[in-house]
Amino acid sequence: MELSKDEIKKRLIKLSNLEYLYVRAKERIGFLEKENKELKQRIKELEDKNRDLNGKIEALSFQFEQIKNKLFGKKPIVNRIAPKKEKRERDIFSYHRPIPKNITKVEPHPVSKCAHCHGELKRKSIRVFFEEDIPLPIQKIVIRHEVEIGYCKNCRKQSSGITIPSKKAILGDNIKKYVCILSIANRLSHNQIKETIKDMFDVSISIGEIGNVLQTEANHLRPEYQGLKESVLNQTGTHYDETGWKVQKEEQGKFAWVATGTENFDTVFSLGRSRGKGNIEDIGKGKIGISDDYGAYKNSFAEHQLCWAHPQRKLRDIAESGEFGERKRSKS
Repeated sequence: MELSKDEIKKRLIKLSNLEYLYVRAKERIGFLEKENKELKQRIKELEDKNRDLNGKIEALSFQFEQIKNKLFGKKPIVNRIAPKKEKRERDIFSYHRPIPKNITKVEPHPVSKCAHCHGELKRKSIRVFFEEDIPLPIQKIVIRHEVEIGYCKNCRKQSSGITIPSKKAILGDNIKKYVCILSIANRLSHNQIKETIKDMFDVSISIGEIGNVLQTEANHLRPEYQGLKESVLNQTGTHYDETGWKVQKEEQGKFAWVATGTENFDTVFSLGRSRGKGNIEDIGKGKIGISDDYGAYKNSFAEHQLCWAHPQRKLRDIAESGEFGERKRSKS
C-alpha cells in the first residue's frame, strides 16, 4: 500500500514532534530523578533529626518523671505487687506466743481443796504455762573492792590484787557496754543516754563520763578496726558507698562511708564525714573498687567497676515509665 505525500508529510511531522518530546521528556525525567534523590536525602535528614529530637524529649520526660518520683513518691506498679489477700477477722487475744526455751525460775502452785465448796480434791494433774517478764525495779549493784597491797623489798615495788584505778568510784564494764549500745545501735544523744541510765538503774552518769567511755572503748577497738580494714581491702574486690547518717560527734559532716569485701561479710564504716573524695583515702582503697557512678570514685582505683544494681534499677524504671512507647519498654 503506497502512502500519499500528505500522509508521509503528516507522519514525518509526527515523528519530528515525538523526537522533540522525547528530548524534553528525557530532560524532565533527569530533573525529576535528581529532585527525587534530593528529596529522599532531605527526608532522611529530617527523619534523623526527628529521631534525635524524640530521643531528647523522651530522655527529658524520663528525667522529669524521676524528679517527680523523688519529690512526691512513686505510684505502686500493679504488676509488681502481689495480689492483696483478704484480711481475715480474728480476735486480738487469739495470738499465741512461742514457748520460751530458757527457764529461769519454776513456781509450783499446789491446790488442796475445792475453791467453791472447800471439799477434798481427787484425780489431780499438773498444767504448765509460761510467763515472760522483767524484774522491776532493775537493781544496780555496788561492789566495794578491798584490794590488798604489798611491798617487795627485793625490787622495791608495790603489788596489788587487782589494778587500782586512779578514781575512788568507777563504772563497771557492763554499764560501759550499755552506753556504747545506746549511742551506736540506738543512736541516742548523750542527754538521752544519761536519762535512760538514771531511770532504769538509778545510776548517775555525766555527759563527760559518757564521752570518755565512748572514746576509751573506741581506742580499745582500734586494733580490731585496723585488722578488719586490712581484711576488706585485701579481698578480690571491695564495694564502696556513702549515705547520710547523723552522729553525735561530727568531724566533717553527717555522712557515713562504708567498704565491704566480695568474699565475706567483713565491713568497715567511717562516720561523721563529708561527701568529699578524701574519705576514700581514709577508709582505704581496695584492689578493685566497685561503686556507683558518683564522681568522687572516678580515678580513685587502679581498676574500677560500676555496680550492676544501678543500671538494672534504671532499666526497670524505663520499663515501667509511661514516657516511652510500648515497643521501647518491651525491649527494656
